[in-house]
Amino acid sequence: LRQMVEDCRCRDIELIVVIPPYHALHLEAMWAVGQWKTFESWKRDVVSLFADNPYHRAALWDFSGYNRFTTEAVPQNDNRDTMQWYWESSHFKRTLGDQVLQRVFLDEAPSATTFGVRLTPENIDRHLARIRTERKLWLPGHEQDVKLVRDTAKQVLKRHDRVATRETSTH
Repeated sequence: LRQMVEDCRCRDIELIVVIPPYHALHLEAMWAVGQWKTFESWKRDVVSLFADNPYHRAALWDFSGYNRFTTEAVPQNDNRDTMQWYWESSHFKRTLGDQVLQRVFLDEAPSATTFGVRLTPENIDRHLARIRTERKLWLPGHEQDVKLVRDTAKQVLKRHDRVATRETSTH
C-alpha cells in the first residue's frame, strides 16, 4: 500500500482506498476470534501511512461498522433475493456498492446515517469508539446471531489448533 501511494503520487493519480461495508456478522467473527484489536490497529496503521506520506489526491474511507446497511438480517434459508444489501453475509450487492460510490464521489451520505467516514489522524480514535458504541447498541436482540458466530469461531479455532498441533508433531 505504501508503494501504491508513492506510485500514485509520482504519476499524479487519484487514489481512493475503501474499507468495505463488512456485514455485522463478519465483524462479530473478528470479535469472536480475538482479532478486533488487530482490525482497529490495522486501520490506525493505514491512517498513519496516509498521514506519513501526505498526498492531496489520496483518501481513505471506512464503511465498516454497525449501521442500517451492515446490520441487515441474514435469513436462515438460502434465498439470496430476500436481502436488500447483501447476497449473504459475505458479499454485498450492487445496491450497497452504489451507496459507497455515491458517498465517496458525490459526498452524499444516506440520510440519518454515519455510513462512510473519510479517515484522518484527527478522527480515527473517535471513529473507532463510535463503531464500538454502535456494536453495543446492536448486540441486544441479536444474541442468537452472536452465539452462532461464536460457536462457529470456536469450532474453527479448535480445528486450527488440531491441525497446527499435527503439523508441529510431524516436524
